[in-house]
Amino acid sequence: MLTVGAGGLALAAVASLVDGGGWLAQLQAAAPLLGVLGILLAVVAGFRRRFVPALVTLVASLVTIVPVLTTPLDDVPHGSRTLSVLSVNTYIGEADPARIIAEVDTRDVDVLVLPEMTDAFWQRLTAHGLRERLPHVTGRAGRGSGMVIATRQPATCVDLPPGMTCGRVEPDRSAPGGVSRDAEGRPAFDQIVVDLPDGTRVKGVHLWSPRLSPTSRWRENQEEMARWIAAQPADRRLVLAGDFNAGRSHPVFRGYGAGLDDSPRGGLPWTRTWPRWGPIPPFVQIDHVLARGWRASESQTVSVPGSDHLGVWTLLTR
Repeated sequence: MLTVGAGGLALAAVASLVDGGGWLAQLQAAAPLLGVLGILLAVVAGFRRRFVPALVTLVASLVTIVPVLTTPLDDVPHGSRTLSVLSVNTYIGEADPARIIAEVDTRDVDVLVLPEMTDAFWQRLTAHGLRERLPHVTGRAGRGSGMVIATRQPATCVDLPPGMTCGRVEPDRSAPGGVSRDAEGRPAFDQIVVDLPDGTRVKGVHLWSPRLSPTSRWRENQEEMARWIAAQPADRRLVLAGDFNAGRSHPVFRGYGAGLDDSPRGGLPWTRTWPRWGPIPPFVQIDHVLARGWRASESQTVSVPGSDHLGVWTLLTR
């Protein structure tokens, strides 16, 4: 039994190093959790003097766990410029709008990213006073695929999905089955790119899930993100916030996230944002704030009732 367990952990460790989508991406998301179980198995094997299975299991466990381990934020003094960024997946409008507004107030939010926006939820948010706090909004209230970016200062729209209007939030009547299409006609969740007055380019992120069909779309969407980041001018300050449906346990995320400030981080045993289903604790971080030209001086996960994700908040400074 110990030998079988060691072999299974070794296969999981190898799989965690290989790019892929579908079932492989889902396995990679769970790999750190398997690694924790593997450490326990290695301890049992050691006590039973089964040293080869113990060593194999321990090494395989470390391979799956080490990529998601992050150090706490450095002691970054607040600079003359700060940017407070909050992203909350609304879970197709099931999140609590009053709690989101309270977080906006408490954290003095400058940029709010809301994936999975619906028309009914947008109406509830506006009724709770979002527009009075963050008056500059762009987005679409779709049926699961919508998104809204709301900012304190005026923002210039740079890249919008087909049919979206800058400076407005309208119901999406063109998404059969709740899924929008990108410019090439492929299924996609809405993503929005705007420039802030200081030149910072903000991208509201919602990438395809490896659990959805077509599963190949997850890999395509992750590669598109890598190309988008690489195409940005090197001197352009960037902030990417939202639901990446990927994290440090995925090689493709580690690739395009290299060199960017990734927050929140430093959670124990690692930062986790999904899933948030009743008594089941989150086990993977797929919600992030990535930044270039800014550094996180404070960051936290944020609990919003009704959402199946923990939100993510970061105070960026430069």
